[in-house]
Amino acid sequence: LMVINSQWVAAMSREKNNKRDDEEGNDGSFQELRNQNSQLQDDLNELRNENSQLQDGLSELRNKNSQLQGEMSELRNELTCIHQQMMQINKRMSPEDDLPDAKVS
Repeated sequence: LMVINSQWVAAMSREKNNKRDDEEGNDGSFQELRNQNSQLQDDLNELRNENSQLQDGLSELRNKNSQLQGEMSELRNELTCIHQQMMQINKRMSPEDDLPDAKVS
């Protein structure tokens, strides 16, 4: 909407300047400068639009990154729980616990 509005304003400005040139009898050099300025304004609007799209894409990537970091944190927590359970199982299955202490003299 901003791009369309600025294009409309640029077109109206060109029309107004053309009428003034006709009334003042300018030789066209001002018109050429105005045309170049108008083209630069259009280019600037295109760049702003592209920048806006890139910003939106960057926002989406940041959101996805945040989501993936949350999932990774959950997986780390699950892995920690599994590791602790394995350590407890290893302690229970250790043969050292089943044998009485024997000292060799």
